[in-house]
Amino acid sequence: MYKLLISEIAEKDLEKFSVDERVFIAEKLKYLADNFELLQKTKK
Repeated sequence: MYKLLISEIAEKDLEKFSVDERVFIAEKLKYLADNFELLQKTKK
């Protein structure tokens, strides 16, 4: 399982989303974290 550190504000905002949407958001954040350097170099 992948752990994300999020702010209290972000945590409250996430409560408004369904479970499936939260999983999708977590997967996108994981992708961005894993590929940050590459994405920064290619400006995507």
